[in-house]
Amino acid sequence: MIEAYIRSLVPDAHDRDDVLQETAKQVAVMFDQYDPERPFANWAVGIARLRVLECRNRRRREGKMFGGDMLNTVATAILEVQPEMSQRIAAMEQCVKKLKPRHRTLLDLRHTDDLDVTTIAERVGVKPNTISVALYKIRTKLAECIKRRVEAEDRGGGAS
Repeated sequence: MIEAYIRSLVPDAHDRDDVLQETAKQVAVMFDQYDPERPFANWAVGIARLRVLECRNRRRREGKMFGGDMLNTVATAILEVQPEMSQRIAAMEQCVKKLKPRHRTLLDLRHTDDLDVTTIAERVGVKPNTISVALYKIRTKLAECIKRRVEAEDRGGGAS
């Protein structure tokens, strides 16, 4: 959830990683100040918001970034959908585990390493269109798996 909040507000992948790492560090340092009577997610998003603002101030001259009102709006929206997101993230983790290793590798190259399709194609020795089609099929398969698992959990049954 914190990562989704940061991802939605920080366009650069390296800045996102820095902000996420700074947030995690700050949460750890300040954990003794956390009030267990209050929602942890709200507290952690508040810390993330401050790290995003710091990043925004550092990058102000490089281009437009969202203002404070937008940061608050996104934080509120993230917190409202957090329970559903957590359920979907858990389902996605299980579905990703079911993928073939080469499919997980393609997803990692694209979404974890943030490589473009052309670079991935060069690395694995195929045409970019082949990678685009493969990623589309993998994402479609993942979406179907996630949907089935969430629906099964909502019905109170086991997941497929």
